[in-house]
Amino acid sequence: MQGSSTSTPRTTPKSETSTFGAIPVTADYHYGTTSRQAAYLLFDDNYLNADRAKVVAIWYFTPPSKSDGKPTWDVPTQSPMLGDKGIDPVSGLPYVAINATSVSSAPYSRSTEPFEMVKNTMYYVGDNEVASYVLKADMGTADTSDDKVIKIDAGWPNSGYQYWKNMELVGIDPRSVTDLWLTHGHADHYGTAVEQLKMMDNAGKTMDVWASKEDVAGVKSDLQGNAWDIPGALPESETALRARTNKFYDYDRWYDFGNVKIMVIWSPGHTPGSTNMLFRVKNPADGKFYTFGYHGGYGFNGLNSPTAANGWRRLSFQHGFSYLQSTVEVDFVAPQHTNQYPIVEVYQALKAYNRDPANAGKQLTMMEAMTSRVYDAPVLGGGKITSEFANQLEKRRSVASYRASDEANRSYKSIETSGPFKPGREAGLANVRATLLDEGKIIQGFVGAQNKNPSIPLLANGIVIPTDSYVNDPGGFYVQVAVDVQDSTYKGYIPPGYKQASPGMGTEITYDGGPVESVHAATGTFHPPEYLRTQRLNSLAEAQAVLARVAKGRTVTLSLTPASEIVVPANVADAFR
Repeated sequence: MQGSSTSTPRTTPKSETSTFGAIPVTADYHYGTTSRQAAYLLFDDNYLNADRAKVVAIWYFTPPSKSDGKPTWDVPTQSPMLGDKGIDPVSGLPYVAINATSVSSAPYSRSTEPFEMVKNTMYYVGDNEVASYVLKADMGTADTSDDKVIKIDAGWPNSGYQYWKNMELVGIDPRSVTDLWLTHGHADHYGTAVEQLKMMDNAGKTMDVWASKEDVAGVKSDLQGNAWDIPGALPESETALRARTNKFYDYDRWYDFGNVKIMVIWSPGHTPGSTNMLFRVKNPADGKFYTFGYHGGYGFNGLNSPTAANGWRRLSFQHGFSYLQSTVEVDFVAPQHTNQYPIVEVYQALKAYNRDPANAGKQLTMMEAMTSRVYDAPVLGGGKITSEFANQLEKRRSVASYRASDEANRSYKSIETSGPFKPGREAGLANVRATLLDEGKIIQGFVGAQNKNPSIPLLANGIVIPTDSYVNDPGGFYVQVAVDVQDSTYKGYIPPGYKQASPGMGTEITYDGGPVESVHAATGTFHPPEYLRTQRLNSLAEAQAVLARVAKGRTVTLSLTPASEIVVPANVADAFR
């Protein structure tokens, strides 16, 4: 309900009995307001008899009369697009400096408007912090009963009204959803799933709920055939959601829904059952399919420093980023959170461009506003070397991996300084034999200005997102390669009870154990393919000199650091000998 007050309560406000007519309500609804009030209604019957039920009591929660100091704009907290919005009169802080990081402390400042990403097919319907997408899948047959309305993730539990309203604003009835695909077992991603199910039940409709088996039932095995007993992230208390989850993902295959195809990739780290997704969507404008990369477990929270339980997840988290960089080609980024990639800013910049009378004859679409390649990346082989998706992945890959994390953020302990190190490599490996399993790739260091698009004024310099922006390193390069390292100890996982010193933590840790590369390895593989990279190279020319020594199937001699980085000698070409 939207009322006449101009604030969101800082704390739980006092309730009072009321009548419907006494509750102040404004004439207009606006999705972005903080001017909401809460009224609780008691009915004399349940929803099964809703047509006869009557309200017998109302309690009204009166919000305080002054601002809580949280900004309300169409873009995420601390977005550079807040830079010219001035000073908040209550907090005295520039709006751009206010960090409304918690939905519980600023539930209504999360609102943003929805937008179409691919005409009549793909939509953003999330808030301005957690993303959610709807895919309208048309099997292309005369029988429309096989068509799908697929919603990706369920968002914060107290923000359902935003998601339903956003879906309605793009012409989608929330009760038309046929499939809800959840990415992992955290409340900001499954939060409204039960509410959605109740909505469907009330409408007499069915909806399939998809999730990773590893976050619902736990990790019981990996593809190498190892048995595990690792709890998933979905709380045991979520009994209703557990009971209603009726589909588990089959990984690394394309689900074909006609004009929409989806691949799910198990990528432990953020949680044991985190999943990444690729959306291959047909654009009606040209009839071509475009792939959107969705990293479903990007957050480093819970992995900041090594513990007994998270050691395997830290290594698997790092592996997942490199695996995607090396194995998939993606046209556009579909971020899971708005502090990962500026998807909401891109839409607002596009809207400003299209509203400019000077551009009336040259309107642009969201697909034209989004960039596929990093604008300032060097050109190699006739194209920009770095995709926006690989660049987004590099940001968190760097956070997890390198000592710069420790130096710039005291809450982080990188793998490089603190481990865990892959078993048997605590002192590194010197002159070990290895077989190269692909042609290798050059990976550029993170470029902080994302989605730079000079054709749109507000995107002319790209958008620099504050989160972990210190990893900006466009002048650094790495050569990354799939490799079978022929050492005698490491088998693609941390065994249970493995003891290892953590120099950065100043202690020894006994790890619980869990899969790393073995999540993608064939059964019985002693050496699962590792996606390893060189130490940092200082130029593209150096990276090219190293890559020239990489050939699929070649057996080479190399050395590794304790963090399993390929040592780069003075003559960089001798990294692979």
